[in-house]
Formats: sequence, C-alpha cells, structure tokens
Amino acid sequence: MSMNPSAMKSRTNVTIKDIARKLQLHHTTVSRALRDHPDVKEETRRLILATAQEMNYHPNTFAANLRNQKSNVIGVIVPELSHDFFSSIVSEVTNEADRHGYSVMICQSNESVDQENKNISALIRNRVAGVLASTSQFTINETPFRSIMDAGIPLVFFDRVCRGLATSKVVVDFYQGACQMMEHLIELGFRRIAHIAGPADVAGARERLQGYLDVCRRFGLPLDERLIVPGGFLAENGVLAAERLLALAHRPDAVFAVNDEVAIGAMIRLKEEGLQVPQDIAVAGFDNDKISAFTTPPLTTVDVPRVEIGKKSVELLLPYLEPAKTTPEPVIVRLATKLVVRASTGHPSA
Repeated sequence: MSMNPSAMKSRTNVTIKDIARKLQLHHTTVSRALRDHPDVKEETRRLILATAQEMNYHPNTFAANLRNQKSNVIGVIVPELSHDFFSSIVSEVTNEADRHGYSVMICQSNESVDQENKNISALIRNRVAGVLASTSQFTINETPFRSIMDAGIPLVFFDRVCRGLATSKVVVDFYQGACQMMEHLIELGFRRIAHIAGPADVAGARERLQGYLDVCRRFGLPLDERLIVPGGFLAENGVLAAERLLALAHRPDAVFAVNDEVAIGAMIRLKEEGLQVPQDIAVAGFDNDKISAFTTPPLTTVDVPRVEIGKKSVELLLPYLEPAKTTPEPVIVRLATKLVVRASTGHPSA
C-alpha cells in the first residue's frame, strides 16, 4: 500500500535541513538563526523562525546532549507511583527541576530489583545529567547504583537509601515519628499496643520498629512478641496482620501500623469482625497520605514532609550539575516528622 508524501512528511520529524531546503538557504545559516547567532541578519532570522514554527520544528535535544556531553534531564527512580507518598515527592521534584531549567525522566522499579537495574541502565544510556533515587524494598546490592556514579553521573538518594555509597541523601527521622505516635497512644491510656511492622530490609521500617520498642521499654510496657507482626507496605499486609492479632486470646487495645495503607487494611478487617474503631481498638498509621483524612473514622498518623523531600533532593543535586572547581562534599539531610491526631485513636473505652 502506498502512502502520499504529505502523510509521510507529517510522521517525520522536521530537521534543520528541511527548513533550509524550503527557504533555499544553507543549513548552517538556519542552525545559527535557531541558536540566535549574531552573524545572521535580523530579517533572515525572523523568516527562519517563522518557517520553523510553521513546519512544527522541534530541536533534537538528545542529539545535542550527545554532541555536548551535557544533558538537561534529571532521572528519578522510585519504587512506585500509585501511592500518594512517592507521587507527591516526584511532583515536587518535577516542579523544582523545571524551575532550574531541567526536565525529569521518571522510572518505576515496582519494588523489583531486576526492574530497578533496568531503570539504572536506561538512565545511564540516556546520559542524564543526574539521578535522584529511592530504592526498592528488596535492594541489598549497592553495585548497580554505584555504576551510576562510575559513569560520571551525580547521584542523590531520598527516603530509601544505599548507606554504603558516599553521596548526598535526604532521609526522614522515622524513629522520631514512631516515638511521637507511641507516646501519644500511651498518653491516651493504651497499654497493649501492637505494631504492624514493615519489611526488615527497609531502614525506615526498622527505625519505626525501634521507636516502638524503645518507647515500650521506657514506659514499662510488656514486650509481647505476638504483638509485633511483620509485613509489607500494602493494605493486604494490614488485613493479614489484623487477622493474626484478632486470633490472640488477649487482643491489643491499639494498633500502630508502619504506614497509612497498612493501617487502613487493618481497620477494614477489624470492622469486618464487628469491632469499632477506636471504641474497641484504636488504629494509627504513618505518612499522612491524602486518603487518611477521609477514612471512617479519620486516621491518626504521622506527617512526613514530602514536598520538602522533593525540594531538598533537587537542591542537593544541583551543585553537582553546575561547572565548579571543587565537587561538593556529600551531606545527609534528616527531616523531622509531625504527629497528626484524628479520631481513629480517640480515647480508650471504659
């Protein structure tokens, strides 16, 4: 089947040579005009710009990056974007990068190490200017991320980090947030508090567990291993953990979950059992996802400064992208959390 030339042309990227051919000019003249070179007469420059717009010309920035060995693209690797936590961070990264003249290439690992490695390879192949990364929950080997630095590409971690790599990091004080939550529950009178923990390989989840344990010890609460249920970051982990807690002869009077999604999963399962929150059992989460304010009852949680994470990550990366006599020393920025009290904890019933 044949295709008419105009249809073929509409599917082909317009080049500088196409514009030069139409105007019967040399392609170097067109190139200089598009780069606002002073050697091109003003009248010619205006004609070339008008023709480029008419022909829907877009510069090939990738080819320019290859020639100049410089990119204006920042690569971002996140575990996933379906949750409010990472999507909010990426949104702020995009806004902040745009403010400084950079665009963003977003990659999801989907909590898969194999996919994460493919993301790393793709960013290196595309010669991005720098990379912001938050690792998958199963990432143990730091070598793939080291390959980014070995390729001469600046790397900054946020939230989930590779602690063994000498690069800047933005982390959250999850331990502080967990202590705040546990102290809040104890002040309300709860004494048998369960913790639905996150993956043991994720440092932030371990910090929340450590906060739970330390506050229990400080207030003299008995440490019952049956009240600590390991899990993940999904609602289904909360459902399964709640089932285990419901099976105990001596049930908890409050549940502190590793994040809001897990807490919501637990609440759903408790309600299915006919229990009321917080009258029969209180529930608290972590992260302050948008949905947490709209559950029934609204969820007590810990606010994590996602906008600040995104903004600070770009801020730490930018000095590595600009020409300088000295390379900035790696720094670790630790951001504080804030307790958000809602109705899901309330007061224990008499």
